[in-house]
Amino acid sequence: MARRKSYQKGSIEWKNGKPTLKYELRVGDKWLTKRESMPEWVGTQKEANQHRDTRMMEINQINNAIQRPAVGDAPPITLESLVKGRWAQYISERELKPSTVYSYDSVLRTHILPELGAQELTEITPQHLSDFRDKLSESLSSKTYRNIYWLLTQLFAVAKDFDLIEKSPVRPSLHRPRRISKKEKPRLSSEETLRVLQEIPNEHRLIFVLDVVIAVRAGELLGLRWLDFRPERQTLSISSSVWRGKLGTPKTEASVRPVHIPSSLVELLKAHREASSFNRDEDFIFSRSDGRTYDQDHLRNMVLYPALQRAGIKREPRSYGFHLFRHTAGSIVHDLTSDLKLSQELLAHSHISPTADIYVHGRREAKAEKATELLASQFVPVFSEEPVVEEQELVSEMVQ
Repeated sequence: MARRKSYQKGSIEWKNGKPTLKYELRVGDKWLTKRESMPEWVGTQKEANQHRDTRMMEINQINNAIQRPAVGDAPPITLESLVKGRWAQYISERELKPSTVYSYDSVLRTHILPELGAQELTEITPQHLSDFRDKLSESLSSKTYRNIYWLLTQLFAVAKDFDLIEKSPVRPSLHRPRRISKKEKPRLSSEETLRVLQEIPNEHRLIFVLDVVIAVRAGELLGLRWLDFRPERQTLSISSSVWRGKLGTPKTEASVRPVHIPSSLVELLKAHREASSFNRDEDFIFSRSDGRTYDQDHLRNMVLYPALQRAGIKREPRSYGFHLFRHTAGSIVHDLTSDLKLSQELLAHSHISPTADIYVHGRREAKAEKATELLASQFVPVFSEEPVVEEQELVSEMVQ
């Protein structure tokens, strides 16, 4: 089949004071170079440009008209074949995190390909996408549609860059989702957090206490190995993240950092290492009986959710996973210190805006060590009968 041409502008050439238009015309399986004279009324460059633009619209329509392939020719390119071909190539060259690739594939399989996959790229119009959007809006949240919109934008941008389409059918003015107001993330009070931690079985309790004290992401927590533990420095180095059993890098550059851990947690970790069958430097700090790291879905569904239920905490759908403790830690630190910068340091946000918009509000500057000391004072006593330090007493010590 004749190779696909991108849309042409055409070129104007003047011969003996008369303008001519040069372009390429598709005839069957061939492309022919054509030159034609312009009408008599065309006498200036401006008029020549106007005629060229009108005439080239007609030529491009002819060249890009849908032609069914003859026997032996390659089939037309559908959105699904784009995904399996050029899109897969594009994704593989970008060295994305496995979790990101999985998220893209999930959106494609669940939403985009069932509705649009069989359509030829050149036949997908802005109206098609508007109809698709209207259908999705009946069942999906604004956040999910925003992810779909972004992925469609990228898909058609890749198609355009490979000259498979002349123009993307995605129109921001028609298809961009409305701005989503940022809501405060769900969180627990100190008292609720203690109740939940007390309901966590002993074999898993240190995982969740450490989670709420250092407030890292679940993949970073479960990716910790003994080589990251420096008891003499009272630090844990966040340098890896685990997803579906595979080690990778943390979410952002700001996430790669040493995290201060209070002496009480240092002692708990040392005792945990001594009791563990997997205590070599390369072993995971928190591992199953076979040495592999825990699966966060299993911990969430089989350990955290039952503990929340036993503690009398009503759980909202898709909100009360590991991130609940991260939100809680940032909010408690801010509640007790009114220190926005301290919460940002604890959560390792690259910018302060997500800390302010989603988690907490406040001001002042401080070191992140204060945050972990504060949180440990609140929650490490769950391992003993010691009373929790009174909040006012703790705050007065930290802000001095």
